[in-house]
Amino acid sequence: MSAANPHHDKDGLDTILKLAVAGILISFVIAISFYKLIFSGDLSSSSNDWSALGSFFGGIFGPLVAFVTLIALLKTIRLQRKLLETQRGEFQKLLTLQSQTFDTQNKQLLHAEQSANQNYVLHYKSTLLRMLEQQISLHQSTIERCAKSAGDLLEWLAIKRPGATAEQLDQLLKQKENSEKSINKLSSFAMELSLKEYQDIEHLKKDIAKGLSEALAH
Repeated sequence: MSAANPHHDKDGLDTILKLAVAGILISFVIAISFYKLIFSGDLSSSSNDWSALGSFFGGIFGPLVAFVTLIALLKTIRLQRKLLETQRGEFQKLLTLQSQTFDTQNKQLLHAEQSANQNYVLHYKSTLLRMLEQQISLHQSTIERCAKSAGDLLEWLAIKRPGATAEQLDQLLKQKENSEKSINKLSSFAMELSLKEYQDIEHLKKDIAKGLSEALAH
């Protein structure tokens, strides 16, 4: 059924109902006119005459009134069906709106959760980068100390100061070399860590454990 059919049916029922009411009124006038034309005279005091008059009008107007009642009932049913269709349409719109609102809220919650997780990852990575900077600073201090001690040891060896040995110098130079290697590895790892993006903390922890193990191994 097309969208225009319900409106067409509704207009047809209104027209039929109006015509039926008009027909009843016209029939009432015609019936009275014929009755007075055929049964002229004064008002009767006999109950039989009034009973015959009632039967006459009942036989004429009974079907018409029943027909008008049927049309009114059909019109009421159609109005109720139209109301139910309207309510169903409004309910469907409300359900769609609620579904869209629910989807929007879920997206907002998901976005907030992702933002919170990303902020936590960034904060954790910043903390690790600061820790790597501290390790680099410690190794730089070790290099400076070893360099100074090696210089002093060379002077003591030159003047043959008691207690100064070549083994001590080799040990200081090896310690300085190890610290320089650690600085290079830690710097490379810190650069790689700062450029890499992480979606969760677990992958970051795995890379940190692996990077530190490689950087501090000699």
